[in-house]
Formats: sequence, C-alpha cells, structure tokens
Amino acid sequence: MTGGGARELAGRLGISEPTVTHWCRRTALPPPRRLQAWLRVLLAAQLLDDSGRSVKSVSLACGYLAEKSLRRVMRRFVGLDTRMLRKRGAFETSILAFNQELRTLREQRRSGRQAASRVVVPMAADDVTVPAREAPRAGDAAGLLSLKV
Repeated sequence: MTGGGARELAGRLGISEPTVTHWCRRTALPPPRRLQAWLRVLLAAQLLDDSGRSVKSVSLACGYLAEKSLRRVMRRFVGLDTRMLRKRGAFETSILAFNQELRTLREQRRSGRQAASRVVVPMAADDVTVPAREAPRAGDAAGLLSLKV
C-alpha cells in the first residue's frame, strides 16, 4: 500500500479515480488521501481509549512504522499528543477535530473559498489549532482502514 490517494481508494472501492475525487469534492469531504489518513487517525484514537493497549501496539495495529509516527500524526491532525488524547478521551476528541474539518470544508464549498491552512477545533476549556495538511508520508501509510463509528 503506497499511502493512499484517489487511485488507491478507487481501486479498493471498485470505482474510477475521477469518481472518487468527484464525490469527495461534491460531498465536501477531504481529498481521498486525507480522508484515508483521517480513518487511520480515528481508528488509532478508538484503540488509544483502551488503557490496556500501549501506544506502540496502537501504532503498529494502525500501520504506522513506529510509535513516533503515530504521535506526530495525532499532533498534526488533532493538535494533541497521545498522552493528552488519552486523558481527554482520544476518540471523542479526534472525532470533534474531524467534524470541525468537515464543517470547514462545507462552509468553504458554500462560499467558494479555497481550503484554509489551519482549523481551530473547540476543546473543553481551551482551543487547539489543528493544521489542515495532507496525510502522513507514504512510509507511514499502511492502507485504507475501516472504522465503525
């Protein structure tokens, strides 16, 4: 698995690459590579909520090459390290960040604006700034993961 993207997602879904890209745009979803990265982040967050799992085991289960890779991705997407995510509720905090990105994409689609470089995700008592970047490098990717929410 290379690291995601429209071609890979299209192959896994059995549809054409232009169709994947079209539907991501039309439904105000993140681009395919970022969407796949979010699925991995949400799966990792769900697993982090299990106190019996180490960060290393979560990172390996989600296809990251090292614990450091997972920590970096969580900070990039959610704005918090794994320790703080566990304290706040990793899945709940991560899904709030994902929902905020989706809301921002919908608002931008309605107003015709380009994607913002940063998204502010409301958290408990403070705000966390989340970079709106592309997915992790290809070396970190393990594939498209399913997540039951």
